[in-house]
Amino acid sequence: MQEGDFALLIVKGKNIMLMEKERLLLIEYGKKLVKAGLTKGTGGNLSIFDRKNGHVAITPSGIDFFEIQPEDIVIIDVDGNVIEGKQNSFIRVGNACNAI
Repeated sequence: MQEGDFALLIVKGKNIMLMEKERLLLIEYGKKLVKAGLTKGTGGNLSIFDRKNGHVAITPSGIDFFEIQPEDIVIIDVDGNVIEGKQNSFIRVGNACNAI
C-alpha cells in the first residue's frame, strides 16, 4: 500500500473504511444543504471530527454533493496528515481543523 491509498480493514471478508458512518453523514448533509438552497453543488467542504481517534473526515473540493462517494472523502489527523484518501481532493486542511 502506498501513501494516499485507502486503508481498508478486512473483517470476515468485508472491506471497512475508516469513519464509514461519518462519510455517509457528510454526503447526506451536503445534499440537504443544496436542497435547502444554502449552497450549490460544489460550494464548500464539510467535515466531521472523531475526538476518540483524532481523525477528521473532509468532503472533497470540486465534486458535486450529489456525486460524492464515501471513498471520495479524505480522512486526516489533527496535524493534517492524510490517513486515508487522496490529499489533492480537498483544499486548505487548516480551515477544517481550526475548530478542533
